[in-house]
Amino acid sequence: NSFKYSRNMATCNLKLNELTAQLEAERCLLCVDAPCAKACPADTKPDKFIRQLRFDNPLGGAETILDNNPLGGICGVVCPVSRLCESACTRKSIDSSVKIGAIQTYLHHYGLKNGLVNPPIAKKTGHKAAIIGAGPSGLSCARELARRGSEVTIFEKHPDAGGALIHALSPVRVNHSDVELEVQRIKDLGVKFQFNTLITDPKLLINQGYNDVYISPGLQSNRNINVKTINGNGNEVLPALKFLHGANSSKDSNEYKEILSRCQGKSIIVIGGGSVAMDCAVTAKSFGSTRVYIVSLESLKNLPADEEEIELATSVGAIFLPETKVVQVESNFNTNQNQNITSVLIESVNKKKEVDSGDTESHIFASTIIVAAGQILDENGKKLLSLDGYKDNDKILIKTTEEINNNSSNNNTNNNIKKYYVGGDAVRGKGDTVVSAVSDGKRAAIQIVPEIQPPKREKVSLETEFCGIKFENPFCLSSSPVTNSAEMISIAYDLGWSGSYYKTLNREDKFIINHPSPRLGSVHTTKASRMDVGIQNLEQISDRPLVDNLADIRWLRYNYPTKVMGVSIMGYNEDDWAYLAKAAEDNGAQILELNFSCPQMARPDAGHRIGQQFSLISKYTAAAKRAVNIPVIAKMTPNITDMIPAALAAQEGGADGISAINTVRSISHIDIEKNVVLPSISGKGSISGFSGKGCRHIGLRFVSELSRSPLLKIPISGMGGIYTW
Repeated sequence: NSFKYSRNMATCNLKLNELTAQLEAERCLLCVDAPCAKACPADTKPDKFIRQLRFDNPLGGAETILDNNPLGGICGVVCPVSRLCESACTRKSIDSSVKIGAIQTYLHHYGLKNGLVNPPIAKKTGHKAAIIGAGPSGLSCARELARRGSEVTIFEKHPDAGGALIHALSPVRVNHSDVELEVQRIKDLGVKFQFNTLITDPKLLINQGYNDVYISPGLQSNRNINVKTINGNGNEVLPALKFLHGANSSKDSNEYKEILSRCQGKSIIVIGGGSVAMDCAVTAKSFGSTRVYIVSLESLKNLPADEEEIELATSVGAIFLPETKVVQVESNFNTNQNQNITSVLIESVNKKKEVDSGDTESHIFASTIIVAAGQILDENGKKLLSLDGYKDNDKILIKTTEEINNNSSNNNTNNNIKKYYVGGDAVRGKGDTVVSAVSDGKRAAIQIVPEIQPPKREKVSLETEFCGIKFENPFCLSSSPVTNSAEMISIAYDLGWSGSYYKTLNREDKFIINHPSPRLGSVHTTKASRMDVGIQNLEQISDRPLVDNLADIRWLRYNYPTKVMGVSIMGYNEDDWAYLAKAAEDNGAQILELNFSCPQMARPDAGHRIGQQFSLISKYTAAAKRAVNIPVIAKMTPNITDMIPAALAAQEGGADGISAINTVRSISHIDIEKNVVLPSISGKGSISGFSGKGCRHIGLRFVSELSRSPLLKIPISGMGGIYTW
């Protein structure tokens, strides 16, 4: 069965399973500026859903797609990612782009399988909106208006919803059941549909009481080309939209049977080089065509079709005849084959090339010629878009009527002036991408009811308490290179972290910190994969002046009053610990962390060496406690066989809590040619601290042992390799 065979072998996106999707997400570089997100017209937020999958939250990723893109599942399949999100992917400069479309498709289906429900909608506002056309743009606008509390009705001339998705794309690319699932979700939000209804004048809808009308009729007619025809009756030439509509019809329909009879065992010629031409070629092959030619004026390099579509047509065996035009079509009846055979005269538009189709020098033979030279508005579309009085607002055309709804007493509507809005392919003037149509619908909804914001999903409270301090959630930034300034910490606060422990304060009058460079080294599974395992870190405590660090702490406490301001300190005697503790408290610290654990301090009376001397742990903890009135926790070193005695020493000194672990003394890489530990400077390296996912098992071991000790009575804060909840 050629149709089944084609469906199985010709897929637009790589199919991912749980493992391969996770591995693909691991390739993401977690860019702060996220160029992939900026390249998505519908604002589906690929940076967010990839990050959620990467951090073991696939249902959250599916939620992000559903909430931001009304047709997120379909867009994952049909979007030209090669020129949108994946083209912008930073990973592309290393090896190849992250397969964003495939991840989006995987997460969409994950959400379906796991019962992901629609996002919440606002209370009904009394606003009524009519939408003409149930294609991608109309569906998108309807979903977004419904979420904003509007009463929405879609008027569609066909007996079903989906528009181009189920009438003008190849059935090889789009599964109708997937479209039906997306439409059902929109229906579940209360959107009403009136099928088999042709609207010729949007004013009729205003007269029926609708406040606003969104017009998205799409491009329903084919652009014709002039070709000389001999002995033909016109049946040998078929418009692309008619061909695709028939191919998408039910199998027992006459339209479907006609397409099957035209293709099965026969040759087909497709004129055009765009997306629709590729869809026609792929569809013809799936219906059993023995040979399919794609004749285009453009060169192969300049075909307007997207890369994925060209690859799909190539994969099914379509024959490209670039820089070629059809000059003449001659139809003759072949008595041996009992069918009309059309001889097509083709001519190269590149005079330096000769046409060679594999049949004759200048003729190719086929039973049907499909014209895919572009789409235009049909007559009804032209009526709907009589553009007098419209103004262009970023591809959304708006026309304000002179009719005032004086009877409206509902103050929740955006205004009493009735408006027409137009978007989608009808405005763009060509068959654009599905995701662009979705974007138009979303933006139109915002313009129609700008004052109503759709409610967000209810989030489970993650509030917690530690040492008597309330945290918005249990996630804080550890004292590390990323907490060495207010600027970096403020970014984390803005992203939702509940608190931070400012990088360990130092008394520069006692010891000057000089940071070597390079001092950080990444550890990956392989150099090619760039999948992070951890970081090798030579950095000591803060090298910034104490006065500057204290100023940053004050600024953070003032500007982020709901965030917990923890501060890490390290002294070299009791007076130092007391001095730094008091200075931190006076400048806004709410909780102190005593650093008994840094593994790369350049003096013997500091860091993890102190963390292995229990009497000093107790003494220095007591010194800090005497100086302040805020909670004090002691940070343990993992570079020890048994952590419990060290924790008990801190408890004896008055610690309010324990944090574990700091980085693990390690060597992750060696330059075997130079016989030096990496990272190295001037041929010298050092054992240093390792952190990241690769040390989580070590951190879990120590936290587990501490929590099970009957002698340890104070709470524990865990760290080390934590990368997701």
